Amino acid sequence: MSVASPGSSGGSSTGSSRGSSTGEVVVRVRNTGSRPGREVVQVYASRPGGAVPRPRRWLAGFATVDAAPGEEAAVTVTLRRRAFEHWDAATGAWALEPGAFRLEIGSSAAALPLTTEIVP
Repeated sequence: MSVASPGSSGGSSTGSSRGSSTGEVVVRVRNTGSRPGREVVQVYASRPGGAVPRPRRWLAGFATVDAAPGEEAAVTVTLRRRAFEHWDAATGAWALEPGAFRLEIGSSAAALPLTTEIVP
């Protein structure tokens, strides 16, 4: 199985700050093998240049998809607001640093061919 490269069948993202759901990423996955398969699409977030110290990137969401040989399938990964928040010790609550977050999408942390941005 392979995650589609950017383009007409690549990834897209939408964002909204309402409620606990921040947005979603939709990607196309193609089964290039000769057997039915399952892929786990992983979305990693990062905040280059952010004011809050964070890991280089972190897992923001994932979803699985099944596909028959030669089949292409769309998979939607829902991203929750909490995936972009950090614990603010001064206020004792979760806080969201304003601005855009970079998203990297693929089948593992070592294989992330798609990128986009989202503003939660």
